[in-house]
Amino acid sequence: MNPVAKPIVLVAEDHEMVGQGLLALLQDQYDVLELVQDGSEVLRMVATHHPAILLLDLALPGRNGLDLIKDVKQQSPTTAILVVTMHADPVLARLAFRLGADGFVSKGADSLELLEAIRSVSLGNKYLSSQVPPLHTGPQSAAAEPSLLRKLTRKQMAIMRGIAEGLTTEELAVRLEMSVHTVYFHRRNIRRALGIQSDDGLAHAALMMNFSTESEDPPPSPGR
Repeated sequence: MNPVAKPIVLVAEDHEMVGQGLLALLQDQYDVLELVQDGSEVLRMVATHHPAILLLDLALPGRNGLDLIKDVKQQSPTTAILVVTMHADPVLARLAFRLGADGFVSKGADSLELLEAIRSVSLGNKYLSSQVPPLHTGPQSAAAEPSLLRKLTRKQMAIMRGIAEGLTTEELAVRLEMSVHTVYFHRRNIRRALGIQSDDGLAHAALMMNFSTESEDPPPSPGR
């Protein structure tokens, strides 16, 4: 009698210590592929192995994780994508789910929660880490909805476009002919308007402004 094959898992994580820790955690229950540390290698590995589960960091060199989600789903529709990130940001979670992610978990989660998240997405469920704060309701939450993005001022939209291009605050100040202090002021107000908690979250939101937002909002976290 042949043993039951273990589900194949691919881990895309650029930090060697974190990645090796994930491999060690998963190797008893899953058939874990070699660690991928560059985003440009993810699609090749997915095309070759069609893993059951992809653990995907967002901040990958070569190609960022958010940008990869749609292409992974097109290349391997049966692969469940669990985003594993240090940024427990509700806006990033919403963007990830709308692009096709199946789960979103913080790197601050313990091993039991991570294993539960993997098990959940492998069964076809959606999973949102309890460490991700809920999106607030009302006009101050914004949640990066297109209709709310359009309510930003022209200067704020120009700043968002510059952020999406990778411009620094100093470069934005030169382009828009304003002081660095004024750019910081606008960045802070944009984050407040969109309900974004971090500069990384703001950068990701800027990058995703032109992506489709037709799919679902993230599911409630376990226990909420």
